[in-house]
Amino acid sequence: MFNRRFKNLFLQNQEEDDYRPSLYVDFDKKLLYSMYIEPASYEDYVPVGWNAKYKSFLDIIPAEKRYWEKQN
Repeated sequence: MFNRRFKNLFLQNQEEDDYRPSLYVDFDKKLLYSMYIEPASYEDYVPVGWNAKYKSFLDIIPAEKRYWEKQN
C-alpha cells in the first residue's frame, strides 16, 4: 500500500516537473542560473567572465513564457 501511494505521488510530481526548465542563460549579461540537481554542476563550467549560480529562476520568467505550467 505504501509503495503504491509513493509511486503515485512520485509519478504525479514527475508529470508536473518534467517540462520545467533546468537552466536559464542570459547571453547579453553572461549569466547562467541552474536548477539542475546532479553532482556535476553546470555552474562549474561557464566561460571565464560569466557569472553562474545554483538558484531558482522561475520567478524571473514572464507568465506568458512559462510553457511548463498548466493552463486553466
